Amino acid sequence: MLIDKQPFIQDFFSFLKSDLLNVLECLSNGEPWQDHMMGYELPEHSEEIEFKEGIMIFINTASYNEIIMNSSDFYGCLKETCIEFIGENPEQKDQVHLLMDKIKAVLNL
Repeated sequence: MLIDKQPFIQDFFSFLKSDLLNVLECLSNGEPWQDHMMGYELPEHSEEIEFKEGIMIFINTASYNEIIMNSSDFYGCLKETCIEFIGENPEQKDQVHLLMDKIKAVLNL
């Protein structure tokens, strides 16, 4: 299922890097996040009855896409994005690691 959504998932996490600290802060507090073209929801914030676990990500570029990722896949992609972000912003390393530890707990990983 995720293989056919791979370009969408790559775009989502690529764009996410531009507002990463804000996204990490929101997620570490268990809050939803979105900007003008993309975002995520946790099950407790969704109105979708079928959505009981994982994280729903959505992005609106040339077309609107949404997908529900399991928490561990989402966390793995987010971790890769954080590694890239830290490479470009080494002074943010401690803050990113602290937030990722909180996110791990929020996602029950």
